[in-house]
Amino acid sequence: MPFKINLSSKNLIMIILLCTGFTSNADENFVYVTCEAGRWEGNSIDTEAGGETKFTPNGTSLSKTTYKIPYPPKPFSSDAGMVDMTYGANDSYQGIVMYFYNSKLYSTVQNDYVIISAMPKQLLERHMILIPSGEVHLTYSKIYGGGTYGGADEITTQSFMKKCKVDGYNPFIN
Repeated sequence: MPFKINLSSKNLIMIILLCTGFTSNADENFVYVTCEAGRWEGNSIDTEAGGETKFTPNGTSLSKTTYKIPYPPKPFSSDAGMVDMTYGANDSYQGIVMYFYNSKLYSTVQNDYVIISAMPKQLLERHMILIPSGEVHLTYSKIYGGGTYGGADEITTQSFMKKCKVDGYNPFIN
């Protein structure tokens, strides 16, 4: 005996609404980038006031760093442009998306990228993240006051790179 379903249009609409409501995920419009604790490779540019500039290959060890990025982000937006960032177990702060490159607009590029600016403590950070491949470039600049130690002030710009894990990326979202 064949199975027959008799649905009115009102019931069908209600079923569709219920199904789409239950399959929705509150975080479906976020991309999560996780950089495990460990070594980041990089370079340093250091200039002493009135003195020489030094270029030094270096690296650093950083705690686990995570990014929760609205996707697709909207640069300078107070909601879709704010990125939640966590460094280590206890430091959380926000950055703002300064630029978003949507690769779907260009056939020659395969990754999107986002540039985020943040200012935790007394330094300016710039994070450039390739999505979905997960390469993260972290650059920060700050000044060291030499007056405390009897020397000249020194400014430094540090740039580091690490391959990180990307979750939540959906290539069909524009």
